[in-house]
Amino acid sequence: METRVLIVEDDRVIAQDIQQTLARLGYAYPMVVSSGEEAIQRTADLKPDLVLMDIQLKGSMDGIEAAQQIRACFDIPVVYLTAYADDLTLRRARITGPFGYILKPFEDRELHSVIEMALQRHEMEQALARSGEQFRALVEGASDIAMVLDGSGVIRYASPALEHVIGYGPKELGGRRIFKFLHADSVPEVQGVVERCVRDRVPIQAIVLLFRHKDGSWCSFEGTAQNLLDRPAVRGIVLSCPCIIEKRWIGKWATRM
Repeated sequence: METRVLIVEDDRVIAQDIQQTLARLGYAYPMVVSSGEEAIQRTADLKPDLVLMDIQLKGSMDGIEAAQQIRACFDIPVVYLTAYADDLTLRRARITGPFGYILKPFEDRELHSVIEMALQRHEMEQALARSGEQFRALVEGASDIAMVLDGSGVIRYASPALEHVIGYGPKELGGRRIFKFLHADSVPEVQGVVERCVRDRVPIQAIVLLFRHKDGSWCSFEGTAQNLLDRPAVRGIVLSCPCIIEKRWIGKWATRM
């Protein structure tokens, strides 16, 4: 199946040259448009694999604003075409997360290289997004509680099941260090676990955590820790606790759960 490239260029001569270049390189070009508004509409209609976007377009919408909307609405990679640009324009362009730049005039080889790199990057980003969604679906569909920490113990993710056990929801836990929710007796052990995970990159079994419940009681968990900092879908240390050992109020143990 041919890669479909939408050309957004308001100079007819340059647009024709790009068409001929794409044809030599084996790409399909379903249409050439000359304005930002039309680029958005045709992207919605045609669903191209990539958009070549001139930054300087005539009309009320320049290529940067059009690219921003295309990325937000359709998740289609955009490569900018430009002959020159001032620093302010380039800063605006970078914010939109382009998949590449091509300076006019350009060689066939250069255009081909930039397009292929943009397509590969987009494919990789989609794969990473899918793996992240699969990880989240797996964790959120399980009865076990789980958290993802960064290398300093900050909670980057907490499974919904945790709220039913300790009263704190994911939004209350996210961005805070796990040590703030632990009994003082548990802090040294968990600090050591985090350090060992980062250093040794081996799973750690049978960790006992004493968490403070929102109601003032204390819940004791037994779990495992695994370093997945290098996994794009996770990027963290995963603490997984399949069960509560027991729950107690300060000063006395409550009924075993």
